[in-house]
Amino acid sequence: MPPRNPPDASDHDLLIRIDTKVDLLNSTLNETRTALSARIDRLATEKASVGEVDTLRKFIEKVQADGNSKDAAQDKEIAFAKKMIYMAIGAIWVVQALWTYWITHPR
Repeated sequence: MPPRNPPDASDHDLLIRIDTKVDLLNSTLNETRTALSARIDRLATEKASVGEVDTLRKFIEKVQADGNSKDAAQDKEIAFAKKMIYMAIGAIWVVQALWTYWITHPR
């Protein structure tokens, strides 16, 4: 068996520095894990679940569909009102023409 060299101080110092760095890395990793866990818990309480979002989406789609049907009904009512206005204008024009003829051509 070859003779063993006694360990010198530089090896011991190197091991202590490595041990210190490993401890620092371990504590940093634990802090990061704790902070990440707290952030995940906070996000879980702040954010809506899929079921809540789905319920809200269905409600919004229903409101939009009701709005579209109301818009279509209003469009029909507006078209009917326009027809009535044009017919009234035409009737007034006819009455005015007859009135003008009756005034200018006495019997």
